[in-house]
Amino acid sequence: EQIRSIVPYSGPIFSDYRRLGSSIWKLDGVVLATPPEARAEQVDFFLDHRVPVFAEKPLTLSAAETRRLVAKSSRIGVPLIEDFVHVYSWPFRAIRNGISGAGMKIESCGGNDGPVRSYSPLYDYGPHDVSMSLHLFGQAPRGIEARVSNATSPGRFCVRAEMDFASAGSAVIAFGNAFASRRRTFRVLDGGDEWVYDDLAAHKLQRNRAPQPQEAQPHSPLTRALHSFAGCETLLTPQESAWLSLQVAEVLDAIDRMVVPQLRSLKPSGL
Repeated sequence: EQIRSIVPYSGPIFSDYRRLGSSIWKLDGVVLATPPEARAEQVDFFLDHRVPVFAEKPLTLSAAETRRLVAKSSRIGVPLIEDFVHVYSWPFRAIRNGISGAGMKIESCGGNDGPVRSYSPLYDYGPHDVSMSLHLFGQAPRGIEARVSNATSPGRFCVRAEMDFASAGSAVIAFGNAFASRRRTFRVLDGGDEWVYDDLAAHKLQRNRAPQPQEAQPHSPLTRALHSFAGCETLLTPQESAWLSLQVAEVLDAIDRMVVPQLRSLKPSGL
């Protein structure tokens, strides 16, 4: 009843996805915007019924679970797409199409003052910064170093992580839910060019401090992501998306293993 009062929708409404019954065979795909703690079970259910899945990030809160689901998707040939929404934005795609990719240096910062969720801010804000960096480099980092900053509680902190991509370049990313205010910037130094994607600025993209024109008739990043999922346009193939999901999960897992001992070592007064 609550759904009916919010959205003018004439189709059937189910209180539990497991009660879809024969209706599941009518589905061309499913969008899962659900808490990540329960998502692995939901993804399993739809993949088992051969329904392509578009899942909000983070796909899961475990690198092992992400590996299992991505492998299952590949094995049975049913797409599983994780929504790294900024990868589909027009400023990011303009950067990707304009860089040479040799000796890049990335500086990325994303986060806000909150929210505090039931899971670590690593998996709330982290997927954005990590996915953009990995997508540009097209490879896993050779080394990662991470440290905590601004920690006020086990669920409220920021992280500064450095990723080394050897001769391809490096990325320094800062993210979390303990900033003084909202921020979302992605800066790329590539040869003699400086690209700055600032999602909160009037001119979202600058190249060498010159505002870049917005693409004609731009769609929102989420719309482009859904278009790609539905096959209306190919911005990321299922294979590219699967690779990105795996690599982001592995990087966040590595950062998590570095961050947890640091959080535990903080004095109670610092938390």
